[in-house]
Amino acid sequence: MNVSHPPAQADRSRTDRRIADGIVAANLPSTKERSVAISPPPPDGETAESGLDERLDNVLTASRSSRWHASATRWQAAREVAAINYLQATLGTERFLPPIGGWAIDYTVAAAILDIIRRHGRPAYVLELGSGSGTPWFAAMAAQAGGHLVSVEHDTDHVDRTQSLLDHYDFQGVCTLVHAPLIPGADGASWYDPDPILSAVGHHKVDVLVVDGPPARSGPNARRPALQHLAPLLAPDALVVLDDVVRQEEQQVLTDWQHAFGERLQMLPIVDRASIFRLLPTDKESSR
Repeated sequence: MNVSHPPAQADRSRTDRRIADGIVAANLPSTKERSVAISPPPPDGETAESGLDERLDNVLTASRSSRWHASATRWQAAREVAAINYLQATLGTERFLPPIGGWAIDYTVAAAILDIIRRHGRPAYVLELGSGSGTPWFAAMAAQAGGHLVSVEHDTDHVDRTQSLLDHYDFQGVCTLVHAPLIPGADGASWYDPDPILSAVGHHKVDVLVVDGPPARSGPNARRPALQHLAPLLAPDALVVLDDVVRQEEQQVLTDWQHAFGERLQMLPIVDRASIFRLLPTDKESSR
């Protein structure tokens, strides 16, 4: 006759410890403080012990994931506050510039760019691809450095909205807003018509290139042609910022650039959301 034996004492102790760990990790009330949930019977072939182990594993995994996300959110918020304080103190503006983040450049990226511009110690010529709420911030940076901002936008409605922002903050004299419609390229990717951009930049060399457009919806790898068209316009120690590298498409664009430019592309590990790097001149360009 087969006799069913209860779980060994060691197994019960192990399960009790896992229950306690799960309660602590999930920040659940103790057994005395919570009502007992009645679970359905385990399916055939599964013991009550293994079913409880599986449920406890799920509780612990969910709890650890929630705690990690909460910690990451707090850390990101602290970084944003530090960046905002730096921007306000350094730019010295008393105006309330538009909030940034989301699809636009965020405060940590803007602060990193401003810090590098200030270290240049000379007027900064900034070229921004994709205008919006970040444009007044770049205009303020260029103004403080005695330089100029050229902001490029393909959408006429967006051009009008950005121009209204610049007018509101009195940045008309320090920013040139360029309408450059998207045109198909040889590789099938749509990119800005380069002629209006070249005309606006003129004889200047670009100190900071911010690649925050075209939007992803305009086609696959929409930002990849930027360096192909604009690398000749860059100053020898120019800074290039590729925003949104948390997205797979921008990661591929960065990989393609690294393959194309090799050691000329020197990464600056400053922020997570954007890739910031210098594109060094060729030996021929350096000797000029």
